[in-house]
This record gives sequence, structure tokens and C-alpha cells, in this order.
Amino acid sequence: MTSGFESDLVDALKEVVKGSNWQNIGNIENLKRQKCRRLYADDGEDMVLICLNGGKQIYAMDASCPHEGQSSSGLKVRLTHEVGEKWRNKEITKTGYAPPPSQPKRDPLLNASRISNLHSMANIEQWAIDLSWDIIARFSMEKVAGAGLPKEFFDDFVQVACEEAKDCGILLRTRQIVY
Repeated sequence: MTSGFESDLVDALKEVVKGSNWQNIGNIENLKRQKCRRLYADDGEDMVLICLNGGKQIYAMDASCPHEGQSSSGLKVRLTHEVGEKWRNKEITKTGYAPPPSQPKRDPLLNASRISNLHSMANIEQWAIDLSWDIIARFSMEKVAGAGLPKEFFDDFVQVACEEAKDCGILLRTRQIVY
């Protein structure tokens, strides 16, 4: 038997939950059957719940990702396609020089779901894009027998960057469909 205090406390908590941003995500047994579920919030601070081991472990993570919207990933894909097109059309004929960063910034991601696998694959494609442009930047001033590297050397890496940008774009669109 519950005391009046406990009953009043439960009623007060129900009012707090009802008047707040708390979300009822459903029956725990139904949740356990879903490996991944995205919870949408009005403020855009969405969450992803990931259930492992038959629902014995449930993880929550921020659903924001650098791949969403017109993020740096989308911008990188778009710019790679633009530069690749200009390179192939000979609108850009020289590499120039800019010191590359020691390592591109990456956000750690949870490796526990299909969505995170798409994130990981998109990150791999981004690394390939970064590496292609990095090679161009690092070798643009190299000399062999007193001359710069042949244009064909750079052609290959522009082509690789464009192919990886295509793959990354496909993964970004696929990830949006999965959500």
C-alpha cells in the first residue's frame, strides 16, 4: 500500500513529464525488438536509441552528425565535384600549394547499428577524398629531375577524389533514407 506522500509524488512527476519535452517511446518489449530507433525532437536535438543483446543493453546517442544537411561532408562532396570538373575541363591547370592539416577532424561514432555502419562508410569515403587532395597538396611542389611531377600524376588523384565523392554522396543520401 502506498502512502499519500508517494501517491502525491507520483502524480506530481506525471504532471512534470506531461508538461515537458519528455517523450513516451512506447512499450519496452517493443523497443527491445527494434535494433535502432530515432526519436525526433522539436528543437532538432534528435536522439538515436540502439538496442543490443536482445534489449539487455540500450544506448542513447545524439543523432546529429556532420553528414546531415549542408554539413562539411556535403560541402566537401560538392566542392570535390566542382574542382574535379574544372580540372578535367582544364579550367584549373596548376595545383598551387597550401599546407595540409596533420589530420582531418573526425567525430567518434558508435559502431552498433546499420546507421552507424553507414556513418562509418561515409567517413571512409571522406578519408579517401581527404587523402587524394592531401597527396595533391603534398606533392605539388615535388621535383623529379628538376621538373615538377607530370600532370597525369595529379589527374589520377583528382579522379580518385571525384569517385570517392560520388560514393560518399550515395552513402549520405542512403543514410537519410534509413532514418
